[in-house]
Amino acid sequence: VGVGSMFDQPLELPCGLVLRNRIIRAAAFAGGTVEEQASTHEEAARGGVALTTVAYSSVSRDGRTFAEQLLLTPRDAPADLANIARAVHAHGALLSFQLTHAGSFAERALFLPDDYAGTGRDTVPERAAAPSAVFDLATLSYPEEMTARDMDRVCGDFAAAAAVACGQGEADAVEVCAIPAPNDSQWPCRSGDLKPRACWCLATA
Repeated sequence: VGVGSMFDQPLELPCGLVLRNRIIRAAAFAGGTVEEQASTHEEAARGGVALTTVAYSSVSRDGRTFAEQLLLTPRDAPADLANIARAVHAHGALLSFQLTHAGSFAERALFLPDDYAGTGRDTVPERAAAPSAVFDLATLSYPEEMTARDMDRVCGDFAAAAAVACGQGEADAVEVCAIPAPNDSQWPCRSGDLKPRACWCLATA
């Protein structure tokens, strides 16, 4: 089979999802509103890709790096979120949402007291949080080290965001973005043992 013919062949992923060919549009900026996102991803689908990915969707209110970032919490997801998937599906392609939490360089100015209701915190944190309190080159600061309760909450936020993406958002798949995210922040932790460093990424997935 030639290279050109190989790209045209359907591909079944281990999860059971079947791509119509071997071409995907990776996560990249596609606009700041649902309408803009739908237009960009529809264009990719019309062009023949098998799957196109909505980039950098935050799973938590305190995991954003900018105010306009798409937020996939049950209370914050846009009412018209499914319009992106419907535009893509109309051309026979599939849609994925990339899920992330900014971890050590989340924008603290976006943190609000009610974001932490029920988390055991009495006040808004003074610093962004990450699984390991290692120096963050993006912000030139040290994050607060997450507690086990923090980690459980964020893992739950990833699960809830996946449910929003594939439910309300009518997406076909999600991907977990490890850079930037607590997943990435965990790798340069103090422990040299691979197992504890990998456990956070596996728990998130």
